[in-house]
Amino acid sequence: MAHKMSSLIHSRVEFTNIKCKSVDNKFGEVDYCYLKSVNRTYKYMSAKYKLYQLPVKALEVNFMLMKRFNGYKPFLYNITLNACKFFVNPKYSPVTKFFYESVVTFTNMNHSCPYNHDIILDKVPIEFINHRFTKILPFPEGDYLIEAYWSSSGSPVAEGKIHSRVEFTNIKCKSVDKKFGDVDYCYLKSFNRTYKYLSAKFKLYQLPVKAIEVNLVLMKRFNGYKPFLYNITVNACKFFVNPKYSPVTKFFYESVVTFTNMNHSCPYNNDIIVDKVPIEFINHRLTQILPFPEGDYLVEAYWSSSGSRFAEGKIHSRVEFTNIKCKSVDNKFGEVDYCYLKSVNRTYKYMSAKYKLYQLPVKALEVNFMLMKRFNGYKPFLYNITVNACKFFVNRNYSPVTKFFYESAVTFTNMNHSCPYNHDIILDKVPIEFINHRLTKILPFPEGDYLIEAYWSSSGSPFAESKLYFTLS
Repeated sequence: MAHKMSSLIHSRVEFTNIKCKSVDNKFGEVDYCYLKSVNRTYKYMSAKYKLYQLPVKALEVNFMLMKRFNGYKPFLYNITLNACKFFVNPKYSPVTKFFYESVVTFTNMNHSCPYNHDIILDKVPIEFINHRFTKILPFPEGDYLIEAYWSSSGSPVAEGKIHSRVEFTNIKCKSVDKKFGDVDYCYLKSFNRTYKYLSAKFKLYQLPVKAIEVNLVLMKRFNGYKPFLYNITVNACKFFVNPKYSPVTKFFYESVVTFTNMNHSCPYNNDIIVDKVPIEFINHRLTQILPFPEGDYLVEAYWSSSGSRFAEGKIHSRVEFTNIKCKSVDNKFGEVDYCYLKSVNRTYKYMSAKYKLYQLPVKALEVNFMLMKRFNGYKPFLYNITVNACKFFVNRNYSPVTKFFYESAVTFTNMNHSCPYNHDIILDKVPIEFINHRLTKILPFPEGDYLIEAYWSSSGSPFAESKLYFTLS
């Protein structure tokens, strides 16, 4: 029988303030700059800077990420950027590009110099920024500050500061087999605003313990907690013999190693104690990790001994296709024959489409597809990829993201080889349940309404469009 103990740690990231300041009121002035909470789940950020000396032909930005250690100290990034050059080629600064894409659909600062208008940031939903960071590791507890200094031709014109805070909110521990052991205590304690610690003790009754396994799951709340990034099972006895056996576990374990007696390999002849781990100490351990956006997080840990069965993190979500639309853009090149979803019964729904090609053979084919998520209308989400289909089918590793989505339909389409194409393109009865498995078990997405737009072209000439709507709940 497997002996199990479970523990849960909750944390939350929250934006706390935004400040904007005009340095040269002759050049321009801050009109407004604020955060607004509409309700518990919807908060947005807005700002407007009025320009008086138009056109603006030169614009530079210096932004710094800061973390508070007895005052705010530089943390990870200090980047100075020529904005005019950036908008000509965003790849000029990959880090800036990543952060800019979090707000691009909410600002009119979306082109290169000159600027003949005010600069506006309009109701950027904090949750939208959250989703932009779904591949980034979480920050520990602490206070953070993003400072941005704007200048034109070397003369400072404005400043902006965004404050945020990460905070542990709760810890829960539970004994599953009280014959094996029991939780003595498990709590967070705050002494003051800057000093909080975590303590726990699990009393072992069946000594010595010769085998311990731990399953760690990171969760994020999207209408309920869902798995997010990590689901790791580690043999603790093997880990302590060679910590390099699990690098991710090693990194997080080193955050608490000096505060626990679980610091050696099996067997264990004593209770397991984590004693007054300062949250600020954990902060320092994660100084090389990028911050998580706002949201509620949960770390689940499942412990077992002398058993091959483990508690599993389950994704309580489901994909439901709601609509599909296909459109021919160039009827001389080809035409949509059919494009539909069909529900056979409650559990079986499929998708079919056929595009008739008139100008054969087709020797060149490009596809641009975008994933969108609904936030007060559909907004770009994670992916906007243009792929050369001929090149992709020669080497599918050429585009890993395209490969993942293509594998959801590969057994149901005749578009399974490289150019040229001498036949119509058919997608035949793709079961929704098959795609559901791909999007909830293999690469889980958060709950919400989604749209996949695909634009098809040949030698640069558009000939078709498709839109697939689905809901993950």
